[in-house]
Formats: sequence, C-alpha cells, structure tokens
Amino acid sequence: ALINALKDWDPRVQEAAAEAVWTATGKGSKAALIEALDDDPDHVRQMAADVLGNFNGMEVCEALIETLEEERDEDVQAAAADSLGYAGKQLQGRNKQAVIEA
Repeated sequence: ALINALKDWDPRVQEAAAEAVWTATGKGSKAALIEALDDDPDHVRQMAADVLGNFNGMEVCEALIETLEEERDEDVQAAAADSLGYAGKQLQGRNKQAVIEA
C-alpha cells in the first residue's frame, strides 16, 4: 500500500508515504523511492532522497549520484548528497571503489 501511495496523484499523499517508508527495509520500498527521485513536485523528490540514505546497495548510490548530477533543486541536491554519505558508509568493506569511481 505504501508503494502505491508513493505514486499517488496527490503530492501530500506521496510525501506522507515516503515518510512512512522511512523505517521500511523491503526491496520494493527501495525501488519505489528510487523511482520517486524523478517525481514532481520537488518536495517529493527531496523526501525520497532523504529516505534513501537508510538503504544500502549500489543501486541506491547510483540513483543518488544521478540525482546529484541532474537535479536542479538545491534542497533535493542537498538531501541526495547527505543520503549518499549514509548509503556509502553502509558499503564500507564491500565495493567502495565503485562508489568513488561513479
């Protein structure tokens, strides 16, 4: 239900769903949040970027790096940068070089 709410037409519902996913760890939640990085309005993308810092995996790092490169909103960029730091720490001892090279 939360994943569907992330795609709701109402941005307030999307934001509330992203906040609820904050504590979720399911793979579907991660994928939905990565998709939400491309949503409109800005605050939904910002919330998705914030929440993704709680997940690990190269796909999270890659999505956040892409957001940093392509996003125009400074608040979304800042959230992506912060979350990339958290997600990158979770990769320590795994594949740090891939994050550095990306």
